[in-house]
Amino acid sequence: MRTSLKLFTTLGLFLFILIPFGGQVLSQTICLNGTALLVGPPSPGFYMYTPGITTLFSWFAPFVGNYLLGLASPGGFCYLGVTGFPTTGTVIMMGTSGGL
Repeated sequence: MRTSLKLFTTLGLFLFILIPFGGQVLSQTICLNGTALLVGPPSPGFYMYTPGITTLFSWFAPFVGNYLLGLASPGGFCYLGVTGFPTTGTVIMMGTSGGL
């Protein structure tokens, strides 16, 4: 009983801190640590995509014009040498449309 409660609590906290997002990719910024994707409505914001870390599904094409749907952890940063900018989230997993 205690083990299942502990597992449920851990899974609940893990799911609680993930941000669902989705929308069309409006622009891309190439960063030293991946690619920052500017996603439009219904979940607008900059989301950090890191190849090798992010799990991709569907058409495997996170490019401008395609639609995304996925989960991100809050926060992130796009490094551009000595400068950079914060992102809305860091993508954990996402699926993409096939393209335009």
